[in-house]
Amino acid sequence: MVIAATEILERVANSSLRDELRSLSRYWKPRRLRTMREFAEQEIILPTGPSKNWKFSVKTQPFAALWFAAVESGKWNRFAATGCQQSGKTLLCFIIPILYHLFEIGETVVVGVPNGAMAKDKWIKDLLPVIMKSQKFKAMLPKKGAGSQGGYAESITFTNGATLRFMTGGGDDKSVAGFTTRIVVITETDGMDAPGETSREADRIAQLEGRTRAYNNQKRIYMECTVSIEEGRTWQEYTKGTESRIVMPCPKCFEWVSLERDSLVNWKQGETIIQAENGASYSCPKCGEFWTENERKAANYLAKLLHRGQKIGTDGAIEGPSPETHTLGFRWTAGNNFLCDAKQIGGEEWTAAQSDPDGSKEKALRQFVWAIPSEPDRLDDTPIDEAMIRTRQHDEKRGIPPAGTCRLAVGVDVGKHYLHFSVISESAGPKFPLIDYGIRDVMSTDMDIDVAILKALRDFKTNIIDFGWLGIHPDEIWIDSGYEPEAVYAFCRESGAKYRPTKGHGAQRWNSSAYSKPAKIGPEVRFIGEGYHLSKQHKAKLQLVHIDADYWKTKVHQRLTSPISTAGALTLFNCPPVDHSKIARQLTSEKKVEIFEKGVGTVTRWEQTSKANHFFDSTAIALACLRHLGSSVIVENHPAPQPEGWYANQTRR
Repeated sequence: MVIAATEILERVANSSLRDELRSLSRYWKPRRLRTMREFAEQEIILPTGPSKNWKFSVKTQPFAALWFAAVESGKWNRFAATGCQQSGKTLLCFIIPILYHLFEIGETVVVGVPNGAMAKDKWIKDLLPVIMKSQKFKAMLPKKGAGSQGGYAESITFTNGATLRFMTGGGDDKSVAGFTTRIVVITETDGMDAPGETSREADRIAQLEGRTRAYNNQKRIYMECTVSIEEGRTWQEYTKGTESRIVMPCPKCFEWVSLERDSLVNWKQGETIIQAENGASYSCPKCGEFWTENERKAANYLAKLLHRGQKIGTDGAIEGPSPETHTLGFRWTAGNNFLCDAKQIGGEEWTAAQSDPDGSKEKALRQFVWAIPSEPDRLDDTPIDEAMIRTRQHDEKRGIPPAGTCRLAVGVDVGKHYLHFSVISESAGPKFPLIDYGIRDVMSTDMDIDVAILKALRDFKTNIIDFGWLGIHPDEIWIDSGYEPEAVYAFCRESGAKYRPTKGHGAQRWNSSAYSKPAKIGPEVRFIGEGYHLSKQHKAKLQLVHIDADYWKTKVHQRLTSPISTAGALTLFNCPPVDHSKIARQLTSEKKVEIFEKGVGTVTRWEQTSKANHFFDSTAIALACLRHLGSSVIVENHPAPQPEGWYANQTRR
């Protein structure tokens, strides 16, 4: 039975006790938490800049009101923000969220930064000055121990019980694993988008987010960063989130428009930078009419936030649903920045157009002024994505070679903590079904690395290779020896001729040197193939396969983009598409680019966009192995050779 507080007071006979309870009853009501905007406007005093010593106000930058409204809406629990430089991005999307959760809500906040030096810098230059401007915040600094008197520490516990914990992109996984929090705030997001050098786990941002798992939908992840490249984490989070844009009414035609780079006009006509600055102005993307600075500011005060797929109706109401995503992708440009006018930007555009031999000025304008990715200085030629790969399946389940299989090849990528393997068969057509792939542990934390790799390879042979796939055993197994060659050499020597060590050239993960095709066979070079050759290793007493990694990774993507019904198609085994997410992500972890090299011309290279590319390596090795075994997509006008030996006796099961 629930008894109201007023009823309790009536039942208390002792008047003095009743009066005491009545005086305490005001605490029975929970304290009203302010919104983040209310907190910011009532508590934050700006320590630097043109508005130094003034209280924060969204009137200074109206897009801030849109940001707070979206964050407070409850529609999303992940927030990826980017905008132009010197517009308050750090204050709005990094400092205020941290201080709000620390001091208004009183909860632990994890701050993710790329390295320790930046963590200290963010504390001393960004967070501490704002804290010291407020007597209330300043009083919450610890009186002794870590962080006392404003000193930097990795973990600072304030007097209200809230803890600020810095975590970097370079520590080992144990520094993250034992810490649980609801709030993670990440700055310089693109610098965190890779595993640490000692990490066995996912990229650092994924690890930090993992600390919030216990809070489910109540978690809050804030990410802010200047845009770098299209493949960078910031732009990917923005475009795969709501991809929101700020629109405002044109003061001339009253259409709702966004001010992007092509909206800044009239600076090109200037013969001097002064003329360019004086002529520069924004114009409406719809009607082409010029806006004065006052009109631009007035329009920004009326701005609205549109998410991908939405539009403004004739009555000014937003039409259409928000994208189904947990991430708010929030972005503003120079057109929304009150701290920088058209005149200044026009001068910068004119200067870059006059002389920019290395493209640095153009890059700066795109990233720091217009909040768009910098254009690559090379041609990206990779028409492939994860979603396409996940659904690119043949009919058979995992581990079942299709009918008519005539060859089976295995490629193995060797790393410090794992072996990644890919198994590709060749069947009629010819087609190349990827019938299996997987990961095997290397127990390098328990023993010397070379011993651990040798043991892992032996276990892989005993438990995977020797069993085969429905009785079919691979013709050859090629194993990357770039990491610990002696361990791989030892395994291949003891295991037999069909186990071959390989060394990749060209791609970043295999070797920094480019592949060089030998001119002819000789005492060292024993065989020359298509994008690979075999050389004799006298000391190791075996033959090493040198692979042109750029060539064979290109072949993998060519096979993955070939229509499934045609010769040369590479497909994955049949399963729910989500089960192929990891390999799909790794098969797209590198981009094929064409680069112009002086004295050489245009050359093709593969460049990493993510450190996790091991299945890409193992699949390329397996495909090269199949070619060595005699596979080809060239179909002659005579009957294809029939499987011989024990292959001919295999039946489909």
